[in-house]
Amino acid sequence: WAEIASATAVLVDITDHNPNVALELGLVHALGRPYRLLAQGQPEQHRFPSLEKVQIHSYGDGLDFRGFEEALEGLLATASP
Repeated sequence: WAEIASATAVLVDITDHNPNVALELGLVHALGRPYRLLAQGQPEQHRFPSLEKVQIHSYGDGLDFRGFEEALEGLLATASP
């Protein structure tokens, strides 16, 4: 809670449908923090039903993190004062 409440922006990885991540995403949304959703591989495989209309950025499978850096840079650009 303290980290989310003090964050200027949050990068949320929803790979594997982790319930804790869903709760944290709810907190981010309630506090109005800028955020980007990420999922490894095909985003459709990791989508929570309630996130059907939210853009999810994908990054590579395994140890391939292509796409991660672009999502992070985009998030930081939106959070800059």
